[in-house]
Amino acid sequence: RRVDIVVSLGGNIVFSQVFRLPNLKGAKLEESAKLNLQMLAPGGAGRSYTGYQVVGVVGDGDQLELLGAFADAEVVDAWLEAFRAAEFNVLAVEFHGVSVVRAVSVAANLDPRETYILAQFTDEGVRFVIVRNNNLYFEYVYPWKLITDASGNIPGEKLRETIGGEMERVVNFSSSRFGGESAIIYLLTPARDDELMRLVRERFPGRRVENLNLRAYDLPEGWSEAAGVALRGVLRRAEDTFLTLSGSAVITEYYIAQ
Repeated sequence: RRVDIVVSLGGNIVFSQVFRLPNLKGAKLEESAKLNLQMLAPGGAGRSYTGYQVVGVVGDGDQLELLGAFADAEVVDAWLEAFRAAEFNVLAVEFHGVSVVRAVSVAANLDPRETYILAQFTDEGVRFVIVRNNNLYFEYVYPWKLITDASGNIPGEKLRETIGGEMERVVNFSSSRFGGESAIIYLLTPARDDELMRLVRERFPGRRVENLNLRAYDLPEGWSEAAGVALRGVLRRAEDTFLTLSGSAVITEYYIAQ
């Protein structure tokens, strides 16, 4: 029997953006969201798979905030073909940023009324994320290759200087875009780095800075993306309103798989 799975793609092949629409319902929301995604799609809608999810309500409820995502259709198709050839049913395709936010929101019991900054150390680089309403609102990955020296190493001082500077940019963007200060700055690192913690606290005095070690929540290192996907996977498909970049709706993929 084929196994149902949810796939999470690396952020380097996915572009995401939050946009606003009137508070529409049902088919009208779907139609309006698709039209906006077509206009926002980098390189043209025909070359991308797009998806969206509602991430917030604005003001008195007359507008919705939606997270739109775009992935190269050719790249996604290659992954889908590989999984299907291995006897998997791909129900949905998302990306690492939303998977991590879902895992962190549950593990750290984030308050949906607050804004959080997350800095995650990954194989690609440092992923900076702004979290609001327990959803991803902004994602930016600073690649390691920009600070790697000729011998393939990253000097400690250069790393701390870069992280501090990039964190400051994200924090300033969050303050200007959403107003106020973030509740907590979370560092999601393979191991506790007291020097990095000290640096970030010095850059942002008065702000709460914590190292979020998911091992405290019985999650192995590097499994935050997998944990986020697993949390989505246990949902009933009719309840799954998260975005998908598979080219068709989650519920459609489910019925096809049956």
